[in-house]
Amino acid sequence: MLKKLNFRNSTLNTLIWLLAITTFFFLLTSCRGPHSPRENEPSTEDPAVMPLPAVDLDESEQTTGNESAGQDSGQSSKQPSEEKAQPEPLIIDEDLKLGELQVDMPKETMEELIKAKLTDSKTDDSYGFESEILIYDDGTEIHLVDGKIYSISVSAPEYPTPRGLRAGDTAEKVKELYGEPAAIEEDSLWVYSVRGYDLFFVTINDGKVVSIKVSQVM
Repeated sequence: MLKKLNFRNSTLNTLIWLLAITTFFFLLTSCRGPHSPRENEPSTEDPAVMPLPAVDLDESEQTTGNESAGQDSGQSSKQPSEEKAQPEPLIIDEDLKLGELQVDMPKETMEELIKAKLTDSKTDDSYGFESEILIYDDGTEIHLVDGKIYSISVSAPEYPTPRGLRAGDTAEKVKELYGEPAAIEEDSLWVYSVRGYDLFFVTINDGKVVSIKVSQVM
């Protein structure tokens, strides 16, 4: 009987101690309260990093497209003005002149207009028509057939072409005024044709015009 009483007392004491310990931990936890961030604790967010504004992709793409279209239109509008105009082909009635002299001009008229001094002349009628070659002191050479000018060759700048080319000009100017030649003979003689006939000749030496010759269609 005494043993049972001691066992009960021991069990009761154990329960009392467990209850006391549990109550102590409960009170300790409730006093601390839930953890909250400190008021003075600095924020970890970087104030320098600002949120980017929202961008409307449709408007951005449309603006880029408009700028590209504007650049394309600007380039296309410049292209016609940047292209050089091609020179007109030779015209028989207008381009076969040198100074005041021109093909098919009578000898009498030619002698009145030319200012150079005649230094030599040659005649030839072996082809069945009267042919005469007149050479002047300024390098001008005139070929007459049946009393009219068949061809004129000059090496002096006093005899410009109707387009403004004269002896001493550059080869580039020849191309600007007359375009590319139909043929180049012996690396120096530029030949220009009209309707398949070789009627305009320019001799080039070291990039300069040495002589100019115009000829008539036989």
